[in-house]
Amino acid sequence: MEMKDEPTIKEGCFVIITRCGYSRLCRVVPGKRILLHKTAFYLDNLVGHSFGQYFEIVNKQLQICSNTIPESVVFSNNLPDGLMSDSDSNSEEANGNLEENASNQMVTGEEMAEMKKKGTSSDEIIRTLVKGSLSFKRKSTFAQSKYVQRKKLKHSEYVLVLKPTIRLLADVFYAKNPEKMQYLRQDAFAMLLAKSNIYPGARVLIVEDCCGLISAAIVEKMNGDGICLQIHRGDQCQSKPCLDAMDFPENILQTFQPIPISLAFKENENEDNGTSIFTKCEQKLQEFEKGEFDSLIIASRFDPRILSEKLLSKIKLSGTIVIYSACIQVLLECFRKLRSSNQVLNLEIMDTFMRYYQILPNRTRPEMNGHVSCGYLLSGIVAE
Repeated sequence: MEMKDEPTIKEGCFVIITRCGYSRLCRVVPGKRILLHKTAFYLDNLVGHSFGQYFEIVNKQLQICSNTIPESVVFSNNLPDGLMSDSDSNSEEANGNLEENASNQMVTGEEMAEMKKKGTSSDEIIRTLVKGSLSFKRKSTFAQSKYVQRKKLKHSEYVLVLKPTIRLLADVFYAKNPEKMQYLRQDAFAMLLAKSNIYPGARVLIVEDCCGLISAAIVEKMNGDGICLQIHRGDQCQSKPCLDAMDFPENILQTFQPIPISLAFKENENEDNGTSIFTKCEQKLQEFEKGEFDSLIIASRFDPRILSEKLLSKIKLSGTIVIYSACIQVLLECFRKLRSSNQVLNLEIMDTFMRYYQILPNRTRPEMNGHVSCGYLLSGIVAE
């Protein structure tokens, strides 16, 4: 069995840069300045390297690390010998008598600037700060860990370069701007895909405004066999960064076929059919008029009540309908309308609950901050 070549980073491809819990989708363009959590650097040196490797920021350029996992990445759980206190980790008295002020740190700002000027590694800088703290050994174990985490976030210059995947893109875009993703959280996104019944060879009709995330997941799952026909606003399908970031080969991307909503719903009936837009989309329009789609997915800023009414006739018998909305009132009206039409069976509205947990020794607890709602799903099966 032949081994496939490991994918390498090329100029113009997309990568996900992760640093201290912050992630960003970037395109590798020579000379382009990237800013990630107050740290600026360039991606020129990534070309030719493999995905999944750690790089260190040196003079605003990325240099590959000799170690697989740099020490500072796991520094908080592996402090140097002799620096951890022997006090009880649950003791509150150890921190109660401490006063946090600048005089507790023996390392001056000038010394820090000199260390960075000499190119001292972030591992050594964090070690120096820990050793120079007069109050560090008197802190509880928990406080010591938090102290190191803060210094690591400020001084660690290591980044992890990953190849974009559907899960990573869902995490990155939701963390950056949930509103732009229609508040479609990862758990609701997974349930939407499960309810949509997507498989290779399927015919899927989709209307989405989630940065192309749902379309990218469908195209990946079809693996070049089937059709994903997306109805979009305007003459060009523009807002699909997730689909572009996946960098699908042409034989897989050919399943994605966008069509303007004006042509699909014949909003401009007086427009000449010889226009360039109609000519480009003529074959896609024929597929749309043909109907017999296996699934209908709606996750858009358009009113789902109008969309479901106009597109229901395009779904074949036993086909599935999945409608996502951040507002449950809209789905309740869709539910009543579809139920009264007697065309859709097994209608149900659902939501999911997900909460992130901090997993640390003696400190396992839910995260303090999080989004309350991830939206709601309405699903059903077309009967007649």
